[in-house]
Amino acid sequence: MSKKLSLILISILSITVAAIGGYFLYFTINNPEPIQTPQTQQPAPKQPVVGSQKVTAVPGAYVQYSEQAFAEASGTRILFFHANWCPQCRMLHADIESQTLPDNTTIFKVNYDTENELRKKYGVTQQTTFVQVNQTGDKLSSFVAYNTPTYASVAKQFNIQ
Repeated sequence: MSKKLSLILISILSITVAAIGGYFLYFTINNPEPIQTPQTQQPAPKQPVVGSQKVTAVPGAYVQYSEQAFAEASGTRILFFHANWCPQCRMLHADIESQTLPDNTTIFKVNYDTENELRKKYGVTQQTTFVQVNQTGDKLSSFVAYNTPTYASVAKQFNIQ
């Protein structure tokens, strides 16, 4: 009896493994491209790709923060303290990328987890924090968009038109 039970259990296990393997094989064959997540979606045509090789900020841009990009920017400068693990940050990132920013505004995506000195300088204690700064980097105002993770809430807070 135990030999029969063992054979039945092995058969059930084999069928289950084959079914799961078949599902993954089917999924891989029918979806060869990786699934697009908010952080890998293509930006609006006017926007440079965040994290691309290009570091120069242009008016009306959403770019990865670097000292060089910040120095080359003009107009309104806003730092967006972003964490890849944060769902609200990913929503904000996707929403900002889908917008056409005004020519006088640059939003810099700042890595919340690694840019500790910037976090300390501006008193940032939570991801989804936006800090408006002047051309010399002095803080003008800040806004935490955690509960309202949309570009519209950020634009309203900083009067971006």
